[in-house]
Amino acid sequence: MGTVAALNQKMDITGGQHRVHVLRELIRDRALLTDGPYKLASGVDSPYLFDLKRLTLDRKGMHVVAHALAEALSQEPAEYLGGIELGAVPVIIEACMVSNRHALIVRKKTKERGTNQLVEGNYAPGSEVIVVDDVTTSGSSVLRAVEALKGVGCIVRKVYTIVDRQEGAAAALKKHGIELCPLLLRSEFIEDAVA
Repeated sequence: MGTVAALNQKMDITGGQHRVHVLRELIRDRALLTDGPYKLASGVDSPYLFDLKRLTLDRKGMHVVAHALAEALSQEPAEYLGGIELGAVPVIIEACMVSNRHALIVRKKTKERGTNQLVEGNYAPGSEVIVVDDVTTSGSSVLRAVEALKGVGCIVRKVYTIVDRQEGAAAALKKHGIELCPLLLRSEFIEDAVA
């Protein structure tokens, strides 16, 4: 039986460490692309890419992602999860369903019709929000989400990411008083993945 098939059978087993282990293996098997170069959102070329949409848009992958993130968020008091379109959207929706929270989506630019909103969702000023992303690199995308949420009166103290590429996001967020909380780090994958 292949690794993916074996992991699919194990997804019903509970426990935070197990969920993160299964998530790590799914990313390694399905979402870590090593035949680059790939252009990243930061503008940098990379020999590898974490294409987490291969998991977050797959019914079994989304199950693992949602439960691993919900476990990590279990002690967080914030009622909202928010993030910037597109990569964060499936992660936010999946985690909100499992952790019984509300979702906020930050558009890349203000909607030019209807309500002209930059932040979508049912919130009030003073709402505490945890920003979520699939992959962080320099931190520029999540910082845009943080600033947009703060701009409408929300409180943001933490950013959770599925994978941190360890390329400056933690330091960039810390300068703004935001803590980066990665479920997994690039260093957990790359020694095996790239020669």
